[in-house]
Amino acid sequence: MTMDRDELLAREERAWDAFWAEVAGVPEERRSAGDVVPGWSVHDLVWHCAAWADFAGEHFESLEPGPFVDPFDAHDDADWDGVNDDIATASKAMSWDEVVEGTQRARVRARAALTALPDVSDAAAAWFGEETFVHYDEHALHVRAFLDG
Repeated sequence: MTMDRDELLAREERAWDAFWAEVAGVPEERRSAGDVVPGWSVHDLVWHCAAWADFAGEHFESLEPGPFVDPFDAHDDADWDGVNDDIATASKAMSWDEVVEGTQRARVRARAALTALPDVSDAAAAWFGEETFVHYDEHALHVRAFLDG
């Protein structure tokens, strides 16, 4: 099912709110501890979601007029795994306040870039979803499991 721009933005907002509600339930002393997913704390995971939302915004901003091009098609999965490792490393050097501020900037960028696209193709809509609300939903479940564990 195809979503229009307003539906995509609404879905992104709802998913972020649900993700953030899970994150907000993590006591401060546990944000940087433990493995929510292997090797990543809640702190790391929040930055991970922000970084990929920011990447979505950056990619949309860079598009030339013409059909949407999925940036993941140009590289092997191993390359993107390295990007994820870099994101996790960067997050470990950041304060919680820096992570929170960065998430706000990343979401604004992704949402603005989607809004600025002259046309949102099915492929662009699906990709935006994967990098934002599908991602947030996936990791909200990880945070919930961490809290329940």
